Amino acid sequence: MAVLYLVVAGAMSRRQWSNTFCTACLLRNGMPQEREVLGHIYASETRYLYRRLLKMSGLVAVLTFAPVAIGFYKTPDSILAKIVSIYVPLALMVADILYMRFRYSLVGTLREKEAEEKFPFEGKFKLIRILVIKDEKVYFVENEGIKDTPFAFTEPFDDEVSHRTAQRYMADMLGESPDNDTLRFCYGTIDPINRRSIEHYLYFAGDKSEIRQYEEKTGKRGLWLSKPELEQNFSHGFSRLVCSEFHRIYTVMQTSKLYFPNGKKKILIKGYKPSFSLSELKHAEVDFSDNRWMLLSRFNKDVSFYTLKKAWHRYIEGLN
Repeated sequence: MAVLYLVVAGAMSRRQWSNTFCTACLLRNGMPQEREVLGHIYASETRYLYRRLLKMSGLVAVLTFAPVAIGFYKTPDSILAKIVSIYVPLALMVADILYMRFRYSLVGTLREKEAEEKFPFEGKFKLIRILVIKDEKVYFVENEGIKDTPFAFTEPFDDEVSHRTAQRYMADMLGESPDNDTLRFCYGTIDPINRRSIEHYLYFAGDKSEIRQYEEKTGKRGLWLSKPELEQNFSHGFSRLVCSEFHRIYTVMQTSKLYFPNGKKKILIKGYKPSFSLSELKHAEVDFSDNRWMLLSRFNKDVSFYTLKKAWHRYIEGLN
């Protein structure tokens, strides 16, 4: 077992300690940026966990093989050999599991308490975010070097989509009540256990005068970024939620141009990556909240070992 752990940890170190998503978890809860406690653990402690695994595996491997290599045991089936090679490593692993369980139980409690103090409605809330798009540009306000949409608010948690609430909010902010074409629901993520959710909307401005009025009203000054500018600077300078939103938009748009909802390819060119414009988002006949597109982007006939992965996803993970 220790050798297996070392092999896994070594493979991860070669990948620069980067992790992958559990597909079911990704579809159910969204990106780590859209989660609370689990998102914090995933984003902040991945490297710590892998390095801890590497150290623990190394210790167990030394305890298991070093005494044999130096001839410490008179006979390999002696009581001392069994204690050192079986029970001591097992005790170390159990102790480590209990420690990590206690650690993340404590982290969860602290984060929940922080959420109750930091967020409104005692942490049981819905966050509504609205990205403003005009032609081929997106509007952001920069705060302490981080670009984000200024149009966001919270309300008490409920299961219903808050499209009308978002319309009233934008009417208050910009002075005009948007219709269903102007304000489009993009997608949402929900945590029913902790009673939190995030809804993401796209607002298509008629002209920039609406935003200028908003800036005069609030004293804020924003900037318009084109799609190429977003792509060039996407790795830094944006809030985590903006990164999550555009990851979803890009993935769904490109995947829906390549595949039908049933997984059949539209364009039979391997490696082809379609492009799209921001103005297409207003009338794109695609459901951004449909998780099939996210699943298809990670699992399609262009990936290696397609048949094996198909069987795994269908019969082990239950994703059809």
